[in-house]
Amino acid sequence: MILDEIERAPRERLDHLQLARLRETVGRLLGAVPAGRDRLRAAGIESPGDIRSLDDLRRLPFTTK
Repeated sequence: MILDEIERAPRERLDHLQLARLRETVGRLLGAVPAGRDRLRAAGIESPGDIRSLDDLRRLPFTTK
């Protein structure tokens, strides 16, 4: 999907794209970042499939610098 298509996409399509990308990010953290994996598991997230909707974003642990 090119940027112009994304900007004009219906809300449902944007939500789907954001959810897919969020799951990809969670998958990368679980697979390659030990500290991130530990924090996600402590929050009850064992796999990207545990993210079922964008509302699950609230469950994700965030870090601060």
